[in-house]
Amino acid sequence: MSEHDAERALADFARDLVAHSPVEGERDAVLRAAAALLRAGQCSLLVVRDDTEVPPRLKLVASAGELPEVAWLESTGATEGIAGHVLTHREALWVPNIAQSSFKALARRAGAHGSFICVPLEAARTCIGVMCVSDPLTGAFDEADFLRAQTVAALLAHAVQVVRLDRLLHSRVAQMSLARAEADGAAPMFGGALPPTRVAKMLAKSFYRDLSAAGFEPPQIVEAASEIIGLISGSLARHKRRLDVRDDS
Repeated sequence: MSEHDAERALADFARDLVAHSPVEGERDAVLRAAAALLRAGQCSLLVVRDDTEVPPRLKLVASAGELPEVAWLESTGATEGIAGHVLTHREALWVPNIAQSSFKALARRAGAHGSFICVPLEAARTCIGVMCVSDPLTGAFDEADFLRAQTVAALLAHAVQVVRLDRLLHSRVAQMSLARAEADGAAPMFGGALPPTRVAKMLAKSFYRDLSAAGFEPPQIVEAASEIIGLISGSLARHKRRLDVRDDS
């Protein structure tokens, strides 16, 4: 593949991925496209499991190329295997020959050999997964492949977050907010039957539960809550300014 063809393929991959964020049944097709782009026989996507387990663990969710059945059943800890190493250190790896590298002992597949690339998926200053690429179709992976793999990983991280946010959009918190927005703005929530502090506690519990189920980690939930508080504060400030203008007129 020429440099021009590679750039065109990467642009096509990015356009298709952004336009059609993959649902669960389409993940393998996306990974096959990524493998073709990176000239690899094997490309796997592992994401941090949808819970708040500490330390985090990775779960295989999509793959291009054959993998043993056990790979789909087990999870990978932060201290296990090459993917766990990348999850912990959050640094992309490009190794021309694993048999002659310090990572040979970390390989989870017996007899692993050849070149590989392993890249963290970063979103909101958090590592949400790892993409592993191996079995190059021609020779060993080069620096251009390594750079393209990092771009592909960034696009996949975006897609994973879009899917999780879409899941969140259909959560109880979002549905309650949408229903509230459609209700009469002048009517107090729950008809005023519940005190504001209790309503706030109910919303906080539901917010945390739904974001955890959507795959967000505690630091991300805190960041989201802080962002929401900031938005509410901004809305209140704008509302106060409107009232002040109305009183002055």
